[in-house]
Amino acid sequence: MLDHDESKAKFIRLGIIGNCGCGKSSLLRRIISDDFSLERSKTIYCDWPRVSLFHLNRELIFQIRDTASQEKFGPMPRMFYYNLDIVLVLFDVCNRTSFENIETWIKEARRNNSKDAIMIVIGNKTDKEDREVTYEKAFLKCQDLMCFYLEYSAKNRFNHSSLWKAICEISLRQL
Repeated sequence: MLDHDESKAKFIRLGIIGNCGCGKSSLLRRIISDDFSLERSKTIYCDWPRVSLFHLNRELIFQIRDTASQEKFGPMPRMFYYNLDIVLVLFDVCNRTSFENIETWIKEARRNNSKDAIMIVIGNKTDKEDREVTYEKAFLKCQDLMCFYLEYSAKNRFNHSSLWKAICEISLRQL
């Protein structure tokens, strides 16, 4: 256990949303345990895990909310979005439909959140070769939606450090 004062830490609520199969649980697993598995398992969480990081001598505590595959059954419950500071909107770069749905996910998150959360769109599965969505197309779409954009691979850790650096810097600057 770390010897620190949590009252001085910055607490950030971070949600992960996107179509089924785009890698939300793999991203969460990579964040929590720096692990990856090709085996697909059902996501069921009783609580929302926390991750503590230090960035620029400041402790940041992230409470991370995953959808637990509830999106299969329709829109996410409003409570999922409650008070989120940052929303990671994932899509699979090899699945055009998941990309086309990011606008719907962003609108849902903005409509249901009690505050103006920062949106970061993540094009996941960049380790695969059968891409259907180019970097340029995704980047331009995110500019139109007023969101940050980053490409990522939960499998091979591509941009893992860049993702966390961006999240930490955004958290310190804008929240």
